[in-house]
Parts: sequence; C-alpha cells; structure tokens
Amino acid sequence: LKANRLAPVRPWVNRIIGMVSGHLDRRLPPTTPKLCGFVVDASGTVRPMAKQTRIDRVGEWCAAQPSATVDNTFGLQTNVYRVADKMFALVNIEGDDFVTLKALPEDGEALRAQYDFVREGYYMNKRHWITVDLVDGVPMDEVKELIEESYRLVFESLPKKRQAELRSG
Repeated sequence: LKANRLAPVRPWVNRIIGMVSGHLDRRLPPTTPKLCGFVVDASGTVRPMAKQTRIDRVGEWCAAQPSATVDNTFGLQTNVYRVADKMFALVNIEGDDFVTLKALPEDGEALRAQYDFVREGYYMNKRHWITVDLVDGVPMDEVKELIEESYRLVFESLPKKRQAELRSG
C-alpha cells in the first residue's frame, strides 16, 4: 500500500502501540468526572488531567466543528483540521502537546500577554495564529472557545456561496 493511503490510520495505530507499550497508562477510566483541565478521582482528590486526555479532547472538539476534515499534511505527528480545505487548527499529537489556532491579531496579542501557555503560532504567521501549550492547569473551556473562534474566522473567510453549501449539508 502507498504511504499516503495509510496516513489517516497511522495516528490510531500509534495510539494503540502506545497503549500496548504502557505509554498511555495514565489514561483515566471513562467514568471519571472531568472538569476544565482537572479530574476528580474516586477519593475526591482533584488533580490535573492526564496530558493524553487533553489532546484527545482538543481533537474531538476540532472534529466536531461542522464540515471539519482532518489530514496529516505536515507529517504523522500533526493532525490538520480544515473546513473547505482551509486550516483552522493544527494539533500536535506526538511529543509536546499543543494546538495552533487562527486568531484575530488583537486577540492573539491579548492572549499572549494574559497567559504563559499561549505563544505565537508555531511555524505559522505570527500575527494571525497562536499556539496553545496543553500543559497542566490550562483552562480547557477557554481552549474550546478558541477552537470555535478559529473555526468561525476561517469559515467566515470563505466565499458566501461556499458557506451556504456547507450549511446546507
């Protein structure tokens, strides 16, 4: 088989290999209540969410956007989420966990000034993209809002006719 035909499958294969080799043994049971960036275990102790859980949630939120597609244009370590072939999120799934999102220039500056975990877009236009490091204590509700805003910015940049086509199904 050609390598490009296997590209969509490889992230799942890598996760299965990681689970088998014990890399993801920090994954929490699915019944564990989740808070923004934190979990509450059975004894009631609050602790930071496992890093893998955060990256999984970010991927789910990106994929849940209307008409969103995912590919591995920049290599197997990065999931690229698009709407109508325009990127709105890049999620690093191997190594350091981060998501790169589109943002208005003034919002990007304000977010970088407010949060230590927000920086200029990694390998992107520094004015229009931000990178959010998914470290312990990141408010995941705000990350979800940033994903939705990134999607909205890209969707609204599409021609009106294309927007209507995507809305209608």
